[in-house]
Amino acid sequence: MSEDTTTQQDQSAADPAHGGQSSTDQQPLGDAGIKALAAERARADTEAKRARDLAAKVAELEPLAALKPLADVLAGKQTGQAKTDLELLTERLDAQDKAIAAAQLDAARAKVAADKGLTPALAERLRGTTVDELAADADALLSALPAKPTGPKPDPTQGAQGGVVDVDSQIKEAQAKGDLKTVLRLTNQKLVGQMAPIK
Repeated sequence: MSEDTTTQQDQSAADPAHGGQSSTDQQPLGDAGIKALAAERARADTEAKRARDLAAKVAELEPLAALKPLADVLAGKQTGQAKTDLELLTERLDAQDKAIAAAQLDAARAKVAADKGLTPALAERLRGTTVDELAADADALLSALPAKPTGPKPDPTQGAQGGVVDVDSQIKEAQAKGDLKTVLRLTNQKLVGQMAPIK
């Protein structure tokens, strides 16, 4: 063991961290110093091995680091600007609820407008969130509009009766008047109407 002691003393003497003095200028360590030096070296070796093991573990886990944001999202944690599935679904449900409410209001507005006899342009002006509010607004709008003109109603007995005049009777009438142009025109019209379509 004396050779080991001498070797260790020579190494520590030449080591600048231990004073950088040569072995001739330094005093021997003694048994306690040698034990302390051996313990320190063992601790350093243990720490170096532990550091190598940790570096190997980090190298193993390095590819998994890319999966951390996905794991956070699945766990419900919010990462940066990303929203959780629950938040996204809540937003979609809120948007659908608003769309349904708007459609129901439009349907109620159309029903009230039809019941009150409003035009589509006037129906768009109705304000309110319930059928009763819309009906009250329609009544107020109708009272603000000028009254419809009440003129005489048309008499269905006046004017043309809409009967079909026979071409033959028109031809006889034109012959009686001596209107040859009208006779020829009506005769041609009659002949064209009797012709079968050409295929």
